[in-house]
Amino acid sequence: MLLRTSNAYKEIQDLLVALVSALQTLLASRFLHSRNRSKNLFHELLRLNSAASSDDFDIERIRPLLDVILNNEPDEVIWNKVYDAVTEYTPPSPSRLVHPANASVATSSDASR
Repeated sequence: MLLRTSNAYKEIQDLLVALVSALQTLLASRFLHSRNRSKNLFHELLRLNSAASSDDFDIERIRPLLDVILNNEPDEVIWNKVYDAVTEYTPPSPSRLVHPANASVATSSDASR
């Protein structure tokens, strides 16, 4: 495990930011839909880039993406890992969160049908 203050950690973090920035430049990131929001994957990559730039970023959480890239996996596999990486760092939008009081109302109304 790399210490967050080590030079190696900072170098890997810089490479991750460069990788995410490169993914953002691809047109596919603007056409692919987000898994948890109404916007496209590009916007989720913005969030991931911000997270990757922070001091508390856990590099190990994005390692599966790095592994498939380094193993020269097919594009489909890589994009699936991109989705996994952004999903890891993006909380659901407020409209998708279910308030506990609303959840019980929805459940009871569904049961009465």
